[in-house]
Amino acid sequence: MEADEREVAAQCPSAFLYAPRDTAFEELGEEMGDAEWYAGGPPVRSATEAFAQAIGNLSWSNRRLTRLVRSEAAEERADVALVLPDDVCSSIEAWKTSDYAELPPSVGEFLTHVEQIESGSFGLIMHLLRRYEGPAERRAAKHVERLEELAGKRLATASETIWRKLEAAMGASEL
Repeated sequence: MEADEREVAAQCPSAFLYAPRDTAFEELGEEMGDAEWYAGGPPVRSATEAFAQAIGNLSWSNRRLTRLVRSEAAEERADVALVLPDDVCSSIEAWKTSDYAELPPSVGEFLTHVEQIESGSFGLIMHLLRRYEGPAERRAAKHVERLEELAGKRLATASETIWRKLEAAMGASEL
């Protein structure tokens, strides 16, 4: 993620300095944030694929749970397959060239794709699975939840630091 931030900052320094702070500005920021977040995925790609494979064919008597777990497997596969924007700087340049009137279609397409794969059903799945757990599984689940929370906090902290550097380099923190 840090390497991606440095590359973008070097390719389009101060790109946002005079850009209007409007919906398009927010969408470009969202595209950059999502791309930065997903840039951290390759190191865990094989684990994510293995997880998706492991849960993709599970089933329960509760059809809703089965459907949600399979949906989660599909989401994990989509996360791994997500194609990140090639060149955020060219999107910004196209926006500038249009006198800040319109974003390139690729920005909206990427954001729509990300929104489609982020169903957020994992919490509901965990809730529905509780009735199938014994004491050992509950302890393991609590341990996994603590590890995920810790990892999430660390990733969020790193991401915030990277994002502040990128904002400063691109002029987004100005005005």
